[in-house]
Amino acid sequence: MNLKLKHPNRNSKALDYNLIILICPNLLFGTILGVTLNKILPNLIIIFLLTILLFYNTYKTTLMGIKQFKEENENEKILNTNNNLNKNEQINNNNTNSNNNSNNNLNINENSNLDPIFDEINKEIEKDNFFLRCDKLKFVIIPFFVMAFLSILRESTKLVPKCSFLYWFIFLSFFIFALIINYISYLHVQHEYNYRNSLGFPYDQKDIKWSFNQSITIAFIGLISGFIAGTIGIGGGVVLGPILLSYGIFPVVSTVTTNFLVLLTSSSTSLQFILSDMMNFQYAFVSIIFSILGSYVGTKVIHHYFTKSGRQSLLIFALVLVIGSSALILPISSIISTIDDVERGMDIFRFNSPCYN
Repeated sequence: MNLKLKHPNRNSKALDYNLIILICPNLLFGTILGVTLNKILPNLIIIFLLTILLFYNTYKTTLMGIKQFKEENENEKILNTNNNLNKNEQINNNNTNSNNNSNNNLNINENSNLDPIFDEINKEIEKDNFFLRCDKLKFVIIPFFVMAFLSILRESTKLVPKCSFLYWFIFLSFFIFALIINYISYLHVQHEYNYRNSLGFPYDQKDIKWSFNQSITIAFIGLISGFIAGTIGIGGGVVLGPILLSYGIFPVVSTVTTNFLVLLTSSSTSLQFILSDMMNFQYAFVSIIFSILGSYVGTKVIHHYFTKSGRQSLLIFALVLVIGSSALILPISSIISTIDDVERGMDIFRFNSPCYN
């Protein structure tokens, strides 16, 4: 449902495909690196790292939510003050100049419709209103299926023995492929950004200026988010959402884009765990059911209040609620599980080999 939300300052969807196509290849490669490390680390260390991450992200996201809430209050006060000061003057101007204004507006609209640059800008804005953009989705679908194919091939022990030369060569090919796709994606994004700039596209101050350095930074964010998601065994939104918010991106753009990317990270991470025979399917099935129900209800409520109030801080506080709840529940469940492991005689501090079957 969040995918339907609009950009706060222009008539287009909040989903940022340029963010997605630059983050996606590194996000997928990061999950592969992370799952490999997950095989090695003891569960106790993974739980400890996840708990620290959740508490830290709860704290940082809360601060960003409070800041956004204060900014919205200030903007609302300024808007109300200006409306009250100009109310009488606007009424008088509308009464005395209604005919002239109508004629001028007609002329402006006619000139605007005839202006080829104005038409091109409108076309570019309309492009951003389409959810399924084939010119963008190919940079997402191709990396996902190539990575999935290479993962299946690498974990097929009949064709590729564990930790053989071919095994690690395929592992290296993930990195090479991600670099190639990154470069092609960067050229695509840079071309579009330069073209829109030449038209005078209404970019906002919080929109990303797609320079080479900015593109490298965004790609690196994808790599780190995927790596943490794979290492700790989470979907990625808990990591990616707060990072994008701290980068200065609109909360609604960050939320919608992260929701889309979480589908990729969750699918990629799950595939790696399934291929590594580390997936508890009974637990996963129950989690999927409750996750779908919770997501549906949550997005319905958030979508309703956001469209009604226009306050982006609601999206940030919703993220705080999710991360904070996880931060409180995880240590309790982890302590119970660790006690059970100790009672069964398991070595909770043992490191494993990435080559085990």
